[in-house]
Amino acid sequence: MGANRKCGLCLGSYVDEEQKNKFINRGVSMYTDATSKAIWVECSSRYCRAQYVVYHPDGLWKFYRPAECYYCRSQGSRDNIPDHVKQNKSPAPAVQCTLCSNRMVWPEEYRASLKESDFICPLCTSGYDLTTTPEVTPYKLFTENTFSWLVQDANGQEVCFQKDFNFHIRSESIFQVITRLGSEGFLSRIRLFPSSEPEIQYKGKLIHNSQGASLNLPEARRRRQNQR
Repeated sequence: MGANRKCGLCLGSYVDEEQKNKFINRGVSMYTDATSKAIWVECSSRYCRAQYVVYHPDGLWKFYRPAECYYCRSQGSRDNIPDHVKQNKSPAPAVQCTLCSNRMVWPEEYRASLKESDFICPLCTSGYDLTTTPEVTPYKLFTENTFSWLVQDANGQEVCFQKDFNFHIRSESIFQVITRLGSEGFLSRIRLFPSSEPEIQYKGKLIHNSQGASLNLPEARRRRQNQR
């Protein structure tokens, strides 16, 4: 919902009035209510990922457009990615489900009495499984979460083991870190897997089994050593 209680369809730009009426009335009738089936999509903006209803999804497939919410389209979230990373928010007024951690567009003026800590999204209450199990390598996680979930310096400095990532911090190999700190300094200052339940994100979404992921990495390292 945009300004003055108008939705994105009414606020959108159209070639003429005929096209506007076509989009507004397409796929929606006077019989559409809360029990009607709807198609849910997720905003493709990496720092938004808010879910919302689309009434004419063929418009997306026809032009091969990734779904992007009205707020990201109108305010240009992709043009302000560093700002959204810093603030950890998107322009969309969304609430986060306490079960699946997915975000749903819900304008503030329509949820004045909502207690966000108790919010469960409609898809969770309907019984759908909203989690997926993609194959993700540690290197993909590093680009979005830095290395703080994997390794931590007791002095509070960020540790980065790869030179190919665009981090504005020191970037060294493990050998260089040990050489700089010395063996005793490395053992006393550097801690691997500092948290048993790290908050790790992938493509802007929270990983639910982050504890299992952090536990599997040491086991994978041990298996590799045994195979040598």
